[in-house]
Amino acid sequence: MVQEEFDILNIVANNPITSQRQIARQTGISLGQVNFLMKKFATKGLIKIEGQTTKSLQYHLTPSGMAAVAEKTLRYMKNSFNAVREMINCIISIGREYHSKGYSIYISGSRDEMMELCILALNDAKLSYHIGNPPDGTDKVLVFCWEQEAEEQLQEFTCVNLLKLKG
Repeated sequence: MVQEEFDILNIVANNPITSQRQIARQTGISLGQVNFLMKKFATKGLIKIEGQTTKSLQYHLTPSGMAAVAEKTLRYMKNSFNAVREMINCIISIGREYHSKGYSIYISGSRDEMMELCILALNDAKLSYHIGNPPDGTDKVLVFCWEQEAEEQLQEFTCVNLLKLKG
C-alpha cells in the first residue's frame, strides 16, 4: 500500500463523516482517484461504507483497515527508531575518535530534538561536552551542529553537521 492510501485511511479513521471531496482536498489526490481508492478499500474489506445518499455516506475502518493502519504506524516507528539509533552510534563514534585525539566537544544549534539527541549520545558515551559556540582561537575543537548557518559560522573548527551524517 502506498503512502497516499494510508493517508486516506488515517483521515477516515479520524473522521468517518468526511466526504471524498474533503479527502481529495486534504491529500491533494484527485476526486476521481479518491473515489477509485474508496471503492478499492471497500472491496478489500478495509473500510465499510454506510449511508443512503452521497451526502449521508460514512466510512468506517474495518478491523482489517485498522490493522493496516497500525502495521504502517509500527513500521514507521521501527524505521524512525533505527534511524535515531544509527545517528546516536555515529555521534558516539565520532565523539570518541576526536576525544581520543584531545579535542574538546561542543554542541551548537537550537535547543531542539537534535540537541537532545546529541546530548543523549554523548552522555551515553560518557564524553564531556559544552553547549554553545567555542571561543574564537580555540584549538582542537569538534562541533556537532545541524543548522547550515551554524556550520558556516564555525568553519574555523572541525564541524560535523548531523543532518549530513550517513549511517
